[in-house]
Amino acid sequence: MTIQPLNLLAIRRNLPSEMRSAEWSRVPQWTRERSFYMAGVTRTEILQEMRDIVTRSASGEAGEFELRKQWEAALDAADYQPEAGQEGTIKDLRSLRRFNVALRTNRALMNGWALKENGLRPGPIQAQPGWELVRFREAKAPRDWVERFVASGGTVYEGRLIAAKTDIVWGELGSVERYDDGLGVDYPPFAWGSGMNLRGVGAREMLALGVMTREQIRAQRQSAETTVIASPNASLESAPLITDQDLRDSLATDLGGLAEWSGDTLLFTDPNGTRPTDEAGLVSTWSAPLPPALHDIAPDGLFQRQAALDFGDDPERFARRPDRDQWDDLARAVGRLADPAQARRTMSAVASRDDLSWVEILTGSPIWRDALALSSLAQRAVAIVSAIRALF
Repeated sequence: MTIQPLNLLAIRRNLPSEMRSAEWSRVPQWTRERSFYMAGVTRTEILQEMRDIVTRSASGEAGEFELRKQWEAALDAADYQPEAGQEGTIKDLRSLRRFNVALRTNRALMNGWALKENGLRPGPIQAQPGWELVRFREAKAPRDWVERFVASGGTVYEGRLIAAKTDIVWGELGSVERYDDGLGVDYPPFAWGSGMNLRGVGAREMLALGVMTREQIRAQRQSAETTVIASPNASLESAPLITDQDLRDSLATDLGGLAEWSGDTLLFTDPNGTRPTDEAGLVSTWSAPLPPALHDIAPDGLFQRQAALDFGDDPERFARRPDRDQWDDLARAVGRLADPAQARRTMSAVASRDDLSWVEILTGSPIWRDALALSSLAQRAVAIVSAIRALF
């Protein structure tokens, strides 16, 4: 199924905050992608209105002129007034410039995210293993993207800014450490108001230009995280300003097994995601009950744990299932325990059912028999996942 730009908006949660753009750009990418925010906007109703506007724009329901009128009416209803001395500036929510930046940047980021995720899937990454940085809209103050591309580790081929889809250059182009206007993402538009986008480059062109060899194209196809998409919660955490111990305990209880306190930081444990951990940490994550709202989703919302247990019950029957969701759950779980540098390759190897010779090796090993003997569901599931990880 093709990923749509609105898929990104669907997983976001409104996050009112006084933080400015420069502060937001330094928040981890996955956290920002889980949040819908506007710099300096603390009022929930105003933030929700812009979210509705972005949704209508992305779905093609309304044009910018109509959406601009909707925005002005919402600000009137909220009795919004800019601070003294900020009238007409980028900090004034009524200004046309602020409206355009909020709408167009959100829309561009959603499109860029969907373009990247779809481009890294098995078919597209094989047919078009490269990206080319191109301009799709003129910018008020164009930056030297050739210089940026080279400074970020890229190479210019016959005047074109081309690199493999998994090249580090794409992350460096949006780096906030490298560029003050960077958006902190590894997909277009990379920087505020850049007007830049990506175009897929076919395998023949990549070979002809000398960007990649056949072996590199094949290796990228095999190692890129295509069958298993990383979880948006992989690095999600929060630091609520809560000092009262009763309130802290109450918040942790409400979140159930989704989060836990580490000092003053609330870490999201990502029970069904890809957040790296060790065996003890995974046992703890899979032992804690999730909030009651998730209990109607069998098995109590703990998909990864159940995938490991089902695999342990009958690996051959598990392998014959046409639905690959549980394979992806199992692959994510194994990747969490893998060496970070090998996690992507490990998840792809487990998620692929092209070669299952490792299953016979696994089930004939002493570590496998020891894993199945454990009575605790969480410990048994983690032991199964750990035994699989040892093979890769």
